[in-house]
Amino acid sequence: MSEFLRDPIVRFLIAMRLVEWAENCGVPAVLRIPLKIWFRRLSIRLGFTVAPHVFGPGVALPHYGHIMINGQACFGRNCRVHVGTVVAGTAVMMDPTEIPEFDAPIIGDNVYFAPGAKVSGPLRIADNCVIGANSVVTRSFTTPGVTLSGIPAKIVAVRGSEGMIIRGCDFVPELALPSRQPIAEAAE
Repeated sequence: MSEFLRDPIVRFLIAMRLVEWAENCGVPAVLRIPLKIWFRRLSIRLGFTVAPHVFGPGVALPHYGHIMINGQACFGRNCRVHVGTVVAGTAVMMDPTEIPEFDAPIIGDNVYFAPGAKVSGPLRIADNCVIGANSVVTRSFTTPGVTLSGIPAKIVAVRGSEGMIIRGCDFVPELALPSRQPIAEAAE
C-alpha cells in the first residue's frame, strides 16, 4: 500500500478528489486551502493543468508530463488520458446570438486519448471512442465505438476503446453508478 501511495500520479488523483469533495461538501476554508495548495503543487510538479470537477470516476493518467484540460470540459467515466493531451474550449470571438450552450468538449465514457491528442471547441465525443496519437478533433463525433485520427480528425476505424481501458468503476461497487444517457442519444 505504501508503494502505491508513493506514486505521484496516485497522490495527484487523491488530492483532486479531496479538493472536489471539500468544495462540494462546504468544508471550511481553513481546511480547503491546504488541500488546494497540495493539489496545485502536485499539478505543477507533474505538468498537469487540470481543474477539479472535470473527470468522472475511474480516470487514468498513466504518465506525467504535459496534460492540459479546460476547466469547463466534462469527461465521462473510465477515460484514459496520455501525455501531451490538450482539451481546450472555444478560442474565437463569436456573435453573442451564436454562442453555443457549452464552451468546452463533453467527452463520453471509456474514451481513450492517445499521446498528443488535441480536442478543441464546443463539441461532443461519444462513448467508447479512441482519439489517435497527435490527432486534432474540432467537430463532434456522436457515433460510439469509433477510432478518430488525423488533422482534422475523421473516423478511420469502427473499433472503439474495448481492451485499451481498464474500467476502474467496475472494480469498486460504490462507483458502479447507474449509467447516464449516452452521448449519441443526447444529440438526437
